[in-house]
Amino acid sequence: MAAGQGRVTPGAPSVGAALAMALVAGASAWAVGGHDADRTDDQRRDQARVVVARFEGRTEALVRSLELDPTVTAPTSAAVLRVERVTTSGATRPLWPSGAAEAARPISADTRVAMELARDLGRPRAASPSGDTVVVAVAEYAAAAAGSSLNTDTRRRQVAGWRLATIAPDRLLEDVAFPAGDTVRLLLADESIPADVSSTALVAGQPWQLAIDVAGARRLSAGAVGILGTGLLGALFLLVLGIRSRSAIERSRQATVALERETRTVAELGPLLQSSLDLAEVLPAVSIRLSDEFGLSRFAVQLYGDNGRLVDVFALGGRSGEPQDELVLTTGTDELPAGVSASLPLLRAGRTIGRLSLTARQPLHQPQIAALSAAADLIAVATYNVELFEREQASVRRLRELDQLKDAFLGTISHELRTPITAIGGFVRLLRDRWDQVTDTQRLEFLERVHRNSLSLGLLVDDLLDFARLERQALNAPASPIQLDAAVTSIVAQLGPVLGDREISVEVVPVRALANAGALERVMANLLTNANKFSPPDRRIVVRVNRQTTTATIEVLDEGAGIAPEDRDHVFTRFYRGESNAARGTRGAGIGLSVVRELVKQMGGTVAAFPNVPTGTRMVVTLTLAAATSSDGDVPEQGHRIELAPPAVVERSGT
Repeated sequence: MAAGQGRVTPGAPSVGAALAMALVAGASAWAVGGHDADRTDDQRRDQARVVVARFEGRTEALVRSLELDPTVTAPTSAAVLRVERVTTSGATRPLWPSGAAEAARPISADTRVAMELARDLGRPRAASPSGDTVVVAVAEYAAAAAGSSLNTDTRRRQVAGWRLATIAPDRLLEDVAFPAGDTVRLLLADESIPADVSSTALVAGQPWQLAIDVAGARRLSAGAVGILGTGLLGALFLLVLGIRSRSAIERSRQATVALERETRTVAELGPLLQSSLDLAEVLPAVSIRLSDEFGLSRFAVQLYGDNGRLVDVFALGGRSGEPQDELVLTTGTDELPAGVSASLPLLRAGRTIGRLSLTARQPLHQPQIAALSAAADLIAVATYNVELFEREQASVRRLRELDQLKDAFLGTISHELRTPITAIGGFVRLLRDRWDQVTDTQRLEFLERVHRNSLSLGLLVDDLLDFARLERQALNAPASPIQLDAAVTSIVAQLGPVLGDREISVEVVPVRALANAGALERVMANLLTNANKFSPPDRRIVVRVNRQTTTATIEVLDEGAGIAPEDRDHVFTRFYRGESNAARGTRGAGIGLSVVRELVKQMGGTVAAFPNVPTGTRMVVTLTLAAATSSDGDVPEQGHRIELAPPAVVERSGT
């Protein structure tokens, strides 16, 4: 009966009929059997018990003799044929009987297994029977060791060798007289056989059973045998028929339930996974649904990141293990044992995008594994759709930000171009219209301002050209060994007219580095004009060239307002100008420092912005040292400091 439902389970009628038929047959056979031979049977059983008692005594004596050294006490059991000693190196030497031939005997694989068990357990162990004999291995340990009190590791270290006793079990019964007609069997195996009288003795871990079937103990008439046989065959037929029918119905039912479960799981997970593009919302609900349905103790989803490594996206009941430590499930896997970590690949568009890692509290069979595989396919589709959506959103954001930056760039560059052009045009018209009204000193001053604005305009045009090259990836500045301190000193001197009356301090040490002369000039021009724009007029700018262990550094230090911490990582981005008051109140297109970063990168170096102490900004360019070469002779051996005097005429760009 099915528990709690009150219905008959499939196959129950056949089983009941079989039991009824067997009971009727047995009762009939018992009634037909004669009772006249009871006394004779009792006498024969008593004789058999005497034989069994002698067998038990002789096996006990055999067991005791196996534990004795034959060189000291000779075996007393007739069943012992010979005893040999085997060393740990495999050498064999006869011990008993004395005077036996010194002939090496091959040791079988079963015997070696018995030797290892005897060594690890500290007790005699028997190998599988070979013909009419059995080999028993007895481990011998170092003199200071007692085998029974040692653990396995110590026994393995302390073993000194083995005694191998070859035993003929049949000799235990050589002089025993059996009643006529009785069937006597001596079995050396783990399984036992039914018998009228039997006894099992454990010899060196191997059960030896003496089974005696007493003749006449089960005598039945021919009619009783026929009735019993017919009844049992009929009962067996009904029983087999019922079991097969029940197994077929149960398999069909399990298949139907599994199919329903898989269909229901797929039907419920599909809309759930499509309800949101936020994995943080849908994966917890999916994991709880699958854990409840399949009895999962752990559920985790991992996706491959941009670096090709698996990244945990969600985990319930524990993190994912290493892929090589988990069983990979497929639709052809028959069973997943309970507590075994396994994984299912997440496949989409012909590639593996991640894996579903799980552990079940109960065994999962093929229908459940197939359902989980279908769920993994749905999760793969959902995660792939989320990935595509996030990529599209990121692309839209980047395009929108780029449009905004370019709009700001166009407005800024228009102003940056208009300012020096307007200044140049104004001074030129002033000279043209009032040439006779101005003095020579004023004419020189106006021309100097035109010159300064033209230089500022030239630097802006150079930035625009470099930016255009960056856009089409045509900017190329291969590095070669140059005398960095001399090059920087020369570039700073050339930029004097652009920097006006600014006090510039140059502190350099002799160093050769890998750089590009043209790119270095553009880098220094942009860094110095930036420092000049963002520093008060009465503050100086410091340029330093230093040598480190494997690199050379160029530092440009100003004493302006400095760069806000949140802007330091962004000032080298194209079109980025920051939101500080200093940035908003100063002219610039937002491309100079981005050009600096790309040029320095072309030369194999790096550039970074740091705060200056007590105020201002410290720009640091790091380049690789060139291989050691001989000095050109005109480079100072020690660090030197150069102070650049301001020009007589002072004019800032764009005024």
